Amino acid sequence: MNNIYKEKKDVHDVLYEFVNNNEGTDLLLDQFIENVIASGDNSFSTGLLGVGWLISYLAYQKCIEIDVDDVLSDFDDNIYRITIQVILNNRSQLENILELITIHQQRLLNKSHPDNFYRRFPLHECLRLLLDKLAAIVNSEHITTPELMSKVVFKWSSLINIGNFEKNIEKDFYMMFENLIDHYKCKLGNLNEKDIESLYYLLLSAKQYKNPYWICCLDEILQFATKSNPTIISLKLISDHFSLDKELKFFTKNILDFEDKKAIIYLIASNLQFIKLR
Repeated sequence: MNNIYKEKKDVHDVLYEFVNNNEGTDLLLDQFIENVIASGDNSFSTGLLGVGWLISYLAYQKCIEIDVDDVLSDFDDNIYRITIQVILNNRSQLENILELITIHQQRLLNKSHPDNFYRRFPLHECLRLLLDKLAAIVNSEHITTPELMSKVVFKWSSLINIGNFEKNIEKDFYMMFENLIDHYKCKLGNLNEKDIESLYYLLLSAKQYKNPYWICCLDEILQFATKSNPTIISLKLISDHFSLDKELKFFTKNILDFEDKKAIIYLIASNLQFIKLR
């Protein structure tokens, strides 16, 4: 158990320990929170934003038993401040916007007390403004690679049925998805590893959105995928087991032991609505 405390941990590390249901996870989480508070770090990976999402997610997954609104009261105030700064900053990075969307999305998934409307309203409004910001970046063509586009589409697909946000994203979501399918149809027989990884993110998005036409198109394209790596194998296994008819138990035998496995686990956990840890 002591081995997990020997070096500084980030959000991916702590999430990985909980996914594996390893011994000592509660102590690891406490230590992670204490380190963040002491450091004053506001980042997602090792700071305030990551703590806010991680606590919300673990409570939602019933890995910890807490009153989320009470525990995150001070965190939420700081997260709102950071969110407004990012929204007003014309140089905000896509990665930061997606991280903030993930945090507010997860907080809305947590069930608040009926009399806590005043806490849900700013979450809802911040998420709406972040989605508008994301749409502006997409439409300004600052997202230039299919790999980035597939991550945006994956995030959009996870927002369906959360706070009536579909109408905010539907037009851009459909347009980008169709454009990506057309792009990869033109690369049949010449798909590289990054292409195939992106195609599996798209396939998971299509399954989550329940669009049989997109699923069929992507299955046909992936028949031409001849290259592989641990990420591709892991994403394929997750896609093969994915079903909206039942909750998907997140078992790590679907994630191979490779360098980026913890980042993949985070992407799956934060974007697939029907993943369950417990």
